[in-house]
Amino acid sequence: MCVAGFSNNVSLGATVGFVNDLPCELSVAASVGPNGDFAKWLDRDLNIGDEITVKVVLADQVDEPKSLQTKK
Repeated sequence: MCVAGFSNNVSLGATVGFVNDLPCELSVAASVGPNGDFAKWLDRDLNIGDEITVKVVLADQVDEPKSLQTKK
């Protein structure tokens, strides 16, 4: 679904969240740089039976984040 990452100063995570009766959600996001800017590549609902695979790789190119919130 995405290749997420930055070259340095990043804390990257893939999270599956579930709260009570709300749908399960998959999120791929990162805290980036010394200011803690927030980048998000993926945010979607999951359905019963969905399978998730996370693969850790070294990549020459990554996808652009869908959103980037900068702290001032």
